[in-house]
Amino acid sequence: MRNRFLILLAFVALPGLARASEVWRDKPVEEWSREETQEFFRHSPWVHQIIVTQHHRVARPASYPTSTADSQRKSSSAEGIKVEPQFGANGIPVETAYYVEWSSAKIVRRAGAHYRALQGKGGEDREPPALDTYFVTVSGYDLTAFDGHDATALKDAAYLRPGDSKDRIRPNKTEVLRGEDGRVIAVRYGFPIEEDGQPLISKDEECVTFVCKARHLKLKTRFKSAEMVVGKGHDLL
Repeated sequence: MRNRFLILLAFVALPGLARASEVWRDKPVEEWSREETQEFFRHSPWVHQIIVTQHHRVARPASYPTSTADSQRKSSSAEGIKVEPQFGANGIPVETAYYVEWSSAKIVRRAGAHYRALQGKGGEDREPPALDTYFVTVSGYDLTAFDGHDATALKDAAYLRPGDSKDRIRPNKTEVLRGEDGRVIAVRYGFPIEEDGQPLISKDEECVTFVCKARHLKLKTRFKSAEMVVGKGHDLL
């Protein structure tokens, strides 16, 4: 998948823009403006932002105020799914933004190609190839929580859960993407779409929960597959 570039879109600041209109419903991808494309990668059913507050051990002045509320604070995604990072004692709170993207969706891949085309770095991709794997990508400015983990360890600590069932779909592949400086810039999880010839996520499923864990970090968000619709069908692949 030509997905390495897509993870960069989530980091683009968009001052002055309110929550996106549902541009994917309003007009074809090829007609989106640069700003609409950027906003799609920040606020759409296919991309979730999760803000995690963590406390790092640092030396602080004696006069620095302590707060019980800080030590008890929990963060949540826009969907209200709780994330509970491990807090260090006597630390200063630091907020980290993570972006969780359902990157196997055709509209996500088309939007990425469109954004590259707007920059003169490629052509449109109106018909992305069919995939036999669901891909979910975690990206962000600071992914140090994932550093030091190999792909196997990360794979064993992630899953999808369709609807309200207790069934867990485990990844069959995981890829750690690094920048030129060696830092982790994204982690891509691949999940099978069927088992014994039967789909693991029903076409009528209304939501799918994604969970992954790394050092002192657990991310959990619910993709509302009932809203991940383009035209007349769900867009997960």
